[in-house]
Amino acid sequence: MYNKADCIMIDGARTANEVSHFNTGQCYNKYRLVSEQRPTYTNTANPSPNRINSFDYQWANVINLANPTQSSDEGKYDATRAMSRQWGLPVHTYLDDNMWPSSCSVTQREGTQWWQADFEGGERPVRMVRLTYAIPHEFKERMNGAKVFVDDHLCGYVDNEKAGGKGFFVEVGCDDFVGKSIRIEQEDQGVAFCEISAYKGDRFPTELPFIWG
Repeated sequence: MYNKADCIMIDGARTANEVSHFNTGQCYNKYRLVSEQRPTYTNTANPSPNRINSFDYQWANVINLANPTQSSDEGKYDATRAMSRQWGLPVHTYLDDNMWPSSCSVTQREGTQWWQADFEGGERPVRMVRLTYAIPHEFKERMNGAKVFVDDHLCGYVDNEKAGGKGFFVEVGCDDFVGKSIRIEQEDQGVAFCEISAYKGDRFPTELPFIWG
C-alpha cells in the first residue's frame, strides 16, 4: 500500500487528507509523490505524473552514497564506476565499454583490498547491502568471502551459496546497524563488483520512508 500522506495533488489544490478514496490508481495518475520521496531508477529524479510501479519502489530505501574510493585500481575500473546507477548512467556489468561504459569497480588482487563510500545524508541504519557481480563468473569467485562493513561494524561475509539472479548478485544483512559509511574488504583476491545498493529498510517497502536517501 502507499501512504496517503505522501501524495499531493499536481495542482496543490487539496491536501492528501481530503482524498476520500485512496488507491494506487489515484496516486499513480491524479497525484504525485513529493519530490524528496519519489522512488526512481536513480533515486534522484524530479516528481512526475507518470505511473510509479512496484519495480520503482525498490529504490525508496536505497541510501545515497558519496565519495567512493578504493585501495587500488585494476586498469581503468576505478571506484566511481560502481556508482553508475545512482548517477543516472547505465549499469553495464561487463569489463568492456561496448555499447555503454562498464559500471564495474575492480581492484588489484594482492594483500588487503577494499572499496568504500560515505553515506551522503550522514548516519543511516543499514538493513541490507546488495552487490551485483561483474561478468564473467571468475569475478564472482573473487568476491566470495569478502567482508561487508558499516563503519567498523562487520555486517557479514559475501557467500556465493546465497547468490541470486542466477548467481549475479548477493545480499548481506546488516541488522539495521547505524553508521556513516560502507566498506567492502577482501584478502588476496581483490574486490570486483558492478553495482552496490545499501538499504535502510526493506527493499520493497509497503510505505515510503520518513528519511530519504
